Amino acid sequence: MLRRSLTLLLTLAAASGCKRPAAPSPAPAAAAAEAPRTVGKGATEAGLELHVPLVYVDGEPRAAFAYNELPATLPLDREHRGKLCDYFKLLGAECAKIERVDFHVAGDTVFVAGADLRKARALFHFSDGLGGRPRVDGTLVPGDLTDVVVWVTVAPGGMLKDDGRRGVRINVDGRLAAKIKRNLLEGNVQPVVEPRPGEVARYRLRDFLASRSVTVAHIRGIDLVTRDERVVRVSPEDVAGGIEFIAPDKGHGEMTFLIGGRAIPALAVDVWAESAPPTRPMRQAGELHAALGERP
Repeated sequence: MLRRSLTLLLTLAAASGCKRPAAPSPAPAAAAAEAPRTVGKGATEAGLELHVPLVYVDGEPRAAFAYNELPATLPLDREHRGKLCDYFKLLGAECAKIERVDFHVAGDTVFVAGADLRKARALFHFSDGLGGRPRVDGTLVPGDLTDVVVWVTVAPGGMLKDDGRRGVRINVDGRLAAKIKRNLLEGNVQPVVEPRPGEVARYRLRDFLASRSVTVAHIRGIDLVTRDERVVRVSPEDVAGGIEFIAPDKGHGEMTFLIGGRAIPALAVDVWAESAPPTRPMRQAGELHAALGERP
């Protein structure tokens, strides 16, 4: 027994004294030079991907929670704040019937019971005044909102219907009605004229809406929302003449709208039908795009 124990101790000692030297650490790779942003790169590759907060009602996306995409009839005070319950009502969610609201913030979700929401009479504003992320006033929900899910008739915690963030949002009176995506155009929407080889097809906004079963009997106004949260208000004459757009390859998530000899890249389109265009303060982008050359 003593001999066996001594043999075991010697074996362990030999193993500990024969450690294999660690392999040398690889030389640090040289920092890759930042690739210049070039035409034709995708939005993600070019660092232009945006996450615009959405409002879901019973799992269905109802609106983009962005200042320039709010319903025109939503009252705002002098500090551009609105009441959450007023906003939810315009999206089809009566505050008195709300069971729960899930406020998504960075890396977390705050669950607020409908009774607590009604009691708080919460207001919201945007981090940059006339733009930026939505925030709830007070201590009900801390931080910038990334998404909001309102549960009314469906049991809280159900699945969300989400077709991705990409595509140009088409809002009708402040509600999300459709998204323009390149793969929804070809074969589904008739171009204004058949493009010649190498040309980019032009489409009519009304034709696209019809292809998505969105019927607007009378358009009272149209606003184009740019990437930097500015607004181009389309003139009544241009609205009457019909809005055309092109879907450039690798357009960074934007469509280019052809308005009065101008080519205007936009991430969202506000169509005002039942309500007149909003009179609230907005950052105008008319001068920004006045010098852009007309595109074919």
